[in-house]
Amino acid sequence: MKKTHKKIDNQLRHALTNACEEIKDNVEEFAWLTHQVNFEQFPQSLRVSCFFTNSSALLDATSSETCASIGQIIKVHLSKIAITKFDDSKQITFSSED
Repeated sequence: MKKTHKKIDNQLRHALTNACEEIKDNVEEFAWLTHQVNFEQFPQSLRVSCFFTNSSALLDATSSETCASIGQIIKVHLSKIAITKFDDSKQITFSSED
């Protein structure tokens, strides 16, 4: 990993950890999130996967405004590290642990 990529990855992990903690504080049954990125095509290649504790919680979140709220929280935290070209409707996926 290039030095600049490592720096970006550290910033990403920090921003997404903060976003995850905020989401967990505000969304019941939200479990965790993770990310994948190809630094050669960054930031378009950034993908964030969000997980709920069970499929019922996932269904509840997708049928309400919860997923949109989660997307906004993630975008706010990414904007703090100057990532402004992030399309939450295409770059965030939602799933359940079961």
